[in-house]
Amino acid sequence: MEQRLIDANALKESFRNQTANIQGKVKEDADAIIEAICKDIDLALTVDAVKVVRCRDCRYRVVNEHYGKKGYFDLKAYCKLDTGDIFELGRHAEDDDWFCRDGKEKDK
Repeated sequence: MEQRLIDANALKESFRNQTANIQGKVKEDADAIIEAICKDIDLALTVDAVKVVRCRDCRYRVVNEHYGKKGYFDLKAYCKLDTGDIFELGRHAEDDDWFCRDGKEKDK
């Protein structure tokens, strides 16, 4: 089974809100079922994850406006955080999906 990240608190709140429209005895049964489901959610395994910023969304990525033009270096993009020779960049800013621990989202 594929692991998924979910907002368990939002899911539990959604379950609880769904019982608000049910009346009488059926509502009591539904409340018990919803509480059992919420308990299972609380006991479920969680994934240890950290949000990352992909290069395509990073403020430190610089896109080479001359990419593909004759006479210019053939590099689609580079990272402003790299301090070495531009031809020996250590980061993979050319790859839109790459990320590193120093990435910061662009201002919107």
